This record gives sequence, C-alpha cells and structure tokens, in this order.
Amino acid sequence: PCVGNREYDLLAKEEMLTQLKWASDQGIAAVTVAGAFLMELVAHHLPHLKVIVSSSAFVDSLEKTRQFATLGADAVTLHPDANRSMPLLRQLRDSSPCRIRLVVNSGCAFQCVHGQFHALANGHFAADAPPADAWPGDDEKETGAGGCNADFTGDPEAFVRMRWIRPEDLGAYSALGFSDFVIAGQGRPTAWIASAIAAFRRGLHEGDLLPLLDGGVRLMGLAGGPHSLHTGGMPNLLMAFEDVNCRLGCDHCSRCTDLATIAVLGREEAR
Repeated sequence: PCVGNREYDLLAKEEMLTQLKWASDQGIAAVTVAGAFLMELVAHHLPHLKVIVSSSAFVDSLEKTRQFATLGADAVTLHPDANRSMPLLRQLRDSSPCRIRLVVNSGCAFQCVHGQFHALANGHFAADAPPADAWPGDDEKETGAGGCNADFTGDPEAFVRMRWIRPEDLGAYSALGFSDFVIAGQGRPTAWIASAIAAFRRGLHEGDLLPLLDGGVRLMGLAGGPHSLHTGGMPNLLMAFEDVNCRLGCDHCSRCTDLATIAVLGREEAR
C-alpha cells in the first residue's frame, strides 16, 4: 500500500519494473498489488499480466472497485469488513466490472483502527528485505495503546463481530454469485495452510474456528481468558445480517451478543 515515495525515484521505479519483468519471465500469470501506483506500472509495461487488488487496498465499495477496474484490475479482493454487508455484496455481484474475491479467514477485529498501520508496516518491512528469520509472526506484532488485542479484551462479542466466513456458509456465498475465496496467511507453515484449505473445501469445520483464522492463535487467550469459537451451531450468518448496517454501530442491535452466547466458549465450556 506504500512504497516509501519510491514512485518519485526513477531508479527505484526501474528496479520495481525489473522485479516484475523477472516474475513474468518465470511464467507467472498474475500479480497482487496493494496500491494504484504499482497497478499503473504493471498495466503500462506488462499488460499481459493479470492484476489482482489486495485486501490491503481496503476496497469496500462499488466505486473503489470501478476505479481499480479502470486502472486495469482483473479482480479485487474485498476488504473483510464488507463480508456481511448484504446490500453491498448484491451490488457488487450485479454491477462490478471485475471479479470479486472474498477473504474467508481474517483474524482482524471489525473496523480495527490498527489495520492500515499493519498493512503499511508489512509493506515497508518487505521493501527493506530483512533476513527471512527476522520476520515477526502475526502473533508477535504489536502497536501502541495495546494494539489490536485491546479490541477483544473483555469483549467476547468481538469474536463474532470479526468478518470471518464459516466453511458452512461458503455455499450461501456461492449461491449469491461469488466463487473466488481467499485463505489469508500465505506466510504461515505449509501444514497450516493445507489444513485451512481442507476445512473450507469440505464446507464443514467441527470444533474451534480460531486456529484456522490468520492470527487466530493470538486471540485464543484474550477477552479475559482462554476462549474458543465454535460456529457449528450458528444459523446462516448471511441471513442473520441481512437487514443490519454494522457501520452504524451496535447500540440498537444485539445479534453479535446473541450469537456469542452460542459460539464463544471458555476453555472449560469448550471441553
């Protein structure tokens, strides 16, 4: 999402273009970008490459989707916060000029104020190319004022307000017209990635969903004690959020509170 003003440096632009050309020469067919500048660079110099917009671009409207499509995007990864916004999803299904991809296992809090900070920090960390073993895991990242953890501490409902998609609900999203689903966590061990993919392909997960979320292990000890997220007994979440605009706040809605009583369990309850 940020290249540190390198877009104004001709030598740096040439270096970026060299990397993109190398990827193309290896037979890569598509690249994922998080900023409009990189998209324009690819579209102008390597138009044969398909371009996918990252969820780090925070696309959450039809207008943003259209603007990225105008720049040359073949697909847009919707920001997970929009996963249960039913009017928007139908609008994108009917009017989006490019494919829409949905992230199914985001471990971020809904409307987290640290989201953009983390996206920018990850971008700069990658650009500076530290040794591979120096990369922090998602469970090690921290921000000021308690970081994202503060969104969950003492608030079990926050686990439900997260915008994950249950494996059981993929069929409902498919019926709505979406077929591209993204497993977040590409930097995690291969065994973890395979386990997450298998659960979502089955369309069924019995037990705790938190370990399948990107960063979910970090959340298991928060909210005042060890918790787990058992979603198998939940109703169809798309129906539960059909007539709710979560951006207006939770003051007049108790859906997540009600669902948390079903799904969010302490360690003893989970046993």
